[in-house]
Amino acid sequence: MIFNRYLFLGPGGKEPRPGKIRKLKAEHLPAGSYVLLVPDDGPDVLEIMQAALLKLPVNRDSGKRIVGIARTKEEACDLASAIAAEVYRETGGTDVLSYLDALGAEACP
Repeated sequence: MIFNRYLFLGPGGKEPRPGKIRKLKAEHLPAGSYVLLVPDDGPDVLEIMQAALLKLPVNRDSGKRIVGIARTKEEACDLASAIAAEVYRETGGTDVLSYLDALGAEACP
């Protein structure tokens, strides 16, 4: 797993403290929370996955890049929509992955 240096947070989230990110890196994930990931391939703009699934070896060792954290699935969907709106507002386009690449150029492994 790779965490973007800049993490998007759902409306219920607070600014992440270094300790919280360390906990996530150590795989002590909050129960019931969701993460937004950059997809490996396919037509999806963002993937939404329950954070507990990141503990599985197939996901833990995949090198997936986490760009957002939300408390609930509904909040994760709202966050994905907010990211897409921000991309359009900031760039005038719809290339979410390029925008996230620019924000996450200094990813935190």
